[in-house]
Amino acid sequence: MKVNGVFISYVSENTEIIDRLCQEFKSHSIRVWRDRDDIDPGSRWKQAIRRAIRQGAFFIACFSKEYTARDETYMNEELTIAIEELRQRPTDRVWFIPVKLNICNIPDRDLGGGETLHDLQYVNLYEDWSASIQRIFGVIRNTARDEFSRGFKRIINEKSLQGIALSPEEIQRNFEQAINHYSRALVKTDDADVYLNRGVAYFGVNRIDEAIEDFTKAIQLVPELGAAYHNRGLAYCKKMSPDQAIEDFTKAIQLDTRLVSAYNSRGIVWLFLGNWDNAKADLSAARSMGVDIIANFCNSYKSVADFERTTGIQLPEDIAAMLTPPEA
Repeated sequence: MKVNGVFISYVSENTEIIDRLCQEFKSHSIRVWRDRDDIDPGSRWKQAIRRAIRQGAFFIACFSKEYTARDETYMNEELTIAIEELRQRPTDRVWFIPVKLNICNIPDRDLGGGETLHDLQYVNLYEDWSASIQRIFGVIRNTARDEFSRGFKRIINEKSLQGIALSPEEIQRNFEQAINHYSRALVKTDDADVYLNRGVAYFGVNRIDEAIEDFTKAIQLVPELGAAYHNRGLAYCKKMSPDQAIEDFTKAIQLDTRLVSAYNSRGIVWLFLGNWDNAKADLSAARSMGVDIIANFCNSYKSVADFERTTGIQLPEDIAAMLTPPEA
């Protein structure tokens, strides 16, 4: 799972301790965005900072007595940008993390809605460095996992499933009726197509474990049934098992080259795993075979920006362009 850089806001007097903090992040495979390291020569640095704050997975504001002593500092501008961004984000998701590097006061900045920065729980790094670092890592891991999960599950829906006897629209109208219909049929026959379709219906009512059981049974009965592998891969996506999903999508493609939606599905999972080369290859293949990858993507997300905000994943420019509707 790839997460956008954690933006760290601080004053230059605290560079030494920030260096140590960044090393902690890097040792836990958490990417850090710092102005001195991530702004290319010749870039408009104010624009780069504003963009990095808004696209960052988290904003960590490092307060200190050195910050308080400063009459002027660009950290104040970073805080203003971050607070503007925070106001637009859901209140039940952590994004802005205040940190005290030493004994100091956190400014009483207005957050809107009657709240100030004092209403955000801060972390005292100077009291117990190791314990405080673990608290920060815990918040980042949990929040990133929750947002990843929301986004991952959102991109997969029953419209992607491969069914046989009933159209997706018919199954969607009455999932429970479809389950009953296919369950009655299975009393009389052990048919792979019936298991496949009941699995689709189970998927539609979010009974994912039962869907996986039916897709697996269909595979056992007809090992060359590519649609069953594809559908089970989608179910594994719902279960947050991307490696198993990739394995099933790959098998589906090997068994049935006409199953072009499997390329699209696998490409989307590669996006969530941050494997950009594979994602681009699969999405390109799906597009070349007639899949409207932009329409499929926009069925789940309003735009690339919506995807990035929801999942905390920043797409490379070339892939973002592939998934962006052309201007009218």
